[in-house]
This record gives sequence, structure tokens and C-alpha cells, in this order.
Amino acid sequence: MRVLAFTLAATVALPAAAGEILLQGNDPLAVIAANPERASMASGEAAAGGIDEGLSGDLDYYRISVTEVGKRFYQTPDSIALRVDTTGVRGELTIEVGVYMGTYGSKNGQVLWDAEPILDVNAYGRGNERVETLTATLTPEPGIHELRVADREGEGTYITIDAIRLSAEGELALVDARGFPVELNSPSLPPAEAEALGETLAALPNLAKLREGVTCHATETFTVPTWSAKAALDGNPEDGNYWAGGTPAPHALVIEYAEPITFDTCRILWMGANRGVVYGLEARDPAQDRWRLLFHDPHNLLEAPVYAFEPVTATSLRLTILDLTGDQRMLMRAFELFNRAGGDAQ
Repeated sequence: MRVLAFTLAATVALPAAAGEILLQGNDPLAVIAANPERASMASGEAAAGGIDEGLSGDLDYYRISVTEVGKRFYQTPDSIALRVDTTGVRGELTIEVGVYMGTYGSKNGQVLWDAEPILDVNAYGRGNERVETLTATLTPEPGIHELRVADREGEGTYITIDAIRLSAEGELALVDARGFPVELNSPSLPPAEAEALGETLAALPNLAKLREGVTCHATETFTVPTWSAKAALDGNPEDGNYWAGGTPAPHALVIEYAEPITFDTCRILWMGANRGVVYGLEARDPAQDRWRLLFHDPHNLLEAPVYAFEPVTATSLRLTILDLTGDQRMLMRAFELFNRAGGDAQ
């Protein structure tokens, strides 16, 4: 490895590169981390700038800490790490890490490439809170490498990461511990398209709403109605009630209908930072009496993802949530189904 240069700047222009990986503060790094610990994620008012400026990650961040307080209250790991396959890279690789500077408790850390330090994170001090971008350029050998951001034990309290971006000419890929590619694409509609559908969906009946002939079962629910799975199916996402899960994933929600329903759109409304990031929806085909996968989302970053598919007729649905961001508390405001192709307005 040959490190060419590193700089510190408040904003960085996007390099002209054919390969790019952008990980924001609401990405499920726990799924792709080289270390077994989950990356913590919190939500808060972010400073302007940073390498995800104008993108959906601006209000979310990762927190790294070696302190007992951080581990106990925020479930922070000592570091976060990625496995990067540079086999298809031609020439230089640019690594950018957006760091919150001057925030309460911020101190020092490092960015390492194959255990060799390439950047110092000096975020110590209070006041003048801002996001700055640390940048390193290196020429990697072809193969799989580890990129790690770590707190320096004995020196730091918190290192708060806004986003990480890798860019290069050629092809870049993230891989898991076995060397298999990690899927970073969500099957949900783009945010602008999903938002444009809002009025259309508001005029249609929500087929997932609990009513006569509709029942639900959940792997984890509460006797308190406002925190039970039924709260996500009450048809009122703005009432402040939500389905709360207090234990780690997986979680499952099964909805059963007395008569088959037909639908082609699903919308899930998560609450704050604790959203599902890896999950799938299955429908039980009444004709063939088997479960059919409608979509699998390996990388949800949205608070209100919308999924569209060909019309499906089913008597039962099963939503299985495999991983979540944050401290693993699942907070779901609403699970909704609509039939845009043949639904009548309310």
C-alpha cells in the first residue's frame, strides 16, 4: 500500500470515479462490519456539510467509544470496520470519513487500512460543532482489505462518524467475512417517487388495518396497547402509538385474513433511528398453500419506504425483520397495504 496524501477540509468535491461506495449514518454497518460488534447509531441535529450533505443521512451518525459509559448506555463498539474488495480498482482509491468535531465528549481516534494508520481523528474539545471530512488517497493491491475507524484506547471518549465514502476508477465492492459481495441496493421506491405517491395512497383503503375478519400475531408484543403489534395496524400512524420490540431481532409479524385480499403496494413507517434495515415480506398463496417472497430489503435507509410489485392475492402475510439500526429496539409506527391497480378510493 502506498499512501499518497491526506487532507482535512469542511467539504469535499466528489471525485470523477466509476466505482463508489457511500455509507451514511443510517446504514446497517452491523451487517457488513468485519468485527462482530454492532455499530451504534444515534439521531440528532447534524451540523451542515460533511460528505453526505444533502443526502438522507444528515441527521444520523455512528458513535464509537471504548468507555464503559458508552458501551453501557449507547452500546458503542471500539471500532467499525468494512471489508473492501479492490480487485477491480484501477490506480488510486480515495477514502473520505465525515467526522463530527467539537461535540461533547469527542476526542481522538484513527482510520486504519489493513491495520496501518492512514488518518488521525483529532476531534477533541467542545464548542464550534461541525462536520469535517478527513481524506486519504492510496494505491491498493488487488484483493480484500479492511478499513477500520477506531477510538484510541485511553485517549478518547467518543468518535462520531457522519459518513464514509470510498471512490475509485473501476469497480469497488464490499464483501462479508466469507468474501461474498454485500448487497447495498434496496428494492424500495426512490424517496421522491414514494413521496409523490402519498396522495394516491391516502385515497385508498389500507388493507392491513385491523378490522373484523383480520387478526395478527407477533413474536414480540406488549400488553400495553400503545406498544403492541396492533399499534402498527391501527390505521393511524400519527397517533403516537407504535410496535415496540425490546429484544434483538429477528422479529416477525403475521397478518391473517378471513377472505383473500389483493394488493400491489406496501408502505412501512418506522419511528426515528430504530428502523428495520434487513427484512422481507412474504404472502401465503391461497391456491398453492405456500409462502411466496414479495420483496427482500437488505439495505433499507428510509424512515418510510414504499415497495411496489405486481398484484398479489393472499390470505396471510408474514413480515420478518432480521436486523435493525440503533440499539436494536424496533419501533414501527405503521405497516400498510394498498391496491393501486384495482383499489377504490375511500
